[in-house]
Amino acid sequence: RLDTTRWPAVFHGAYVSAEELQQMRRVQSIIRMGHVEEVTVSALKLEGGDFPTGPDTLHIDCTDSWERHCSWDRQSSKPMPVWEGQTIRLQHIVEVASLSSGFNLELEAAFVGML
Repeated sequence: RLDTTRWPAVFHGAYVSAEELQQMRRVQSIIRMGHVEEVTVSALKLEGGDFPTGPDTLHIDCTDSWERHCSWDRQSSKPMPVWEGQTIRLQHIVEVASLSSGFNLELEAAFVGML
């Protein structure tokens, strides 16, 4: 577990190596105020209130459900294309987010300059 003093409420593709877990435990500022509603230059707007930030802050949103970004349309259960004209639709191709990111990056690198 990332935080040995807390039991996770949910698990979303929680696959990391021992080395990755050690690095993640170095993060000091973990905000637990619910889902992100909006990210602005000056604050994170969360279910539990606003958390002030600034223009030099890196925001990492780990609160989203992977299902909202899968490679299918949830309304019709039809696959959605990764390529759409000049645009690459970044999405979860497989459940594990880091693996999907790798697939998306590999596609982009393989087809750079072809669009």
